[in-house]
Amino acid sequence: DLFLRGVHCSACVWLVERVPLRLPGVVRAELDVRRALARIEWDPQQLPLSQVARTLDQLGYTPHPFRGVARDAMRRREDRAMLTRIGVAGAIAGNVMLPALALYSGEFAGMEAAYEGLFRWVSLGLTIPAMLFPGRVFFTGALAALRTRRLHMDLPIALALGAGFVRGAINTVADSGPIYFDGVTILIF
Repeated sequence: DLFLRGVHCSACVWLVERVPLRLPGVVRAELDVRRALARIEWDPQQLPLSQVARTLDQLGYTPHPFRGVARDAMRRREDRAMLTRIGVAGAIAGNVMLPALALYSGEFAGMEAAYEGLFRWVSLGLTIPAMLFPGRVFFTGALAALRTRRLHMDLPIALALGAGFVRGAINTVADSGPIYFDGVTILIF
């Protein structure tokens, strides 16, 4: 039994349970996503446990020996960090919606160019921390998926976030075209 740091969704279950397909000697792998507890059965004659642990770490899930109290404390820290990321993402998304609403309203009622530019730059400024802090989860998951050649949902989400952010930043600097920061921050949230 191993406690895995970094487990956050059902795609994690799919990825961890595919370990037997990657390593000869692993008979079975099961993951309880709620407790982040992986139960691994392997043949120690064919494969050392350290190799299984290295493979899980390469997938982006740092394994730790299952120890009741220590595991619970680690899980509480991880849950607290996830709740903090969700709170920050929600606060940023809500605040990006305010200038977005003004920009959408300005398309129909008209808006001075100075205010339009200000709202674009405010949206960009608010989106940068969302990409760096709560959005980082998707990018690290996507990199782990690419490294192990096992694709899961973090990859298309990271691509959408990156494309929306880059295009919105280009349009903000060029002062033309739509900005997608409201959609990017809502997707992160």
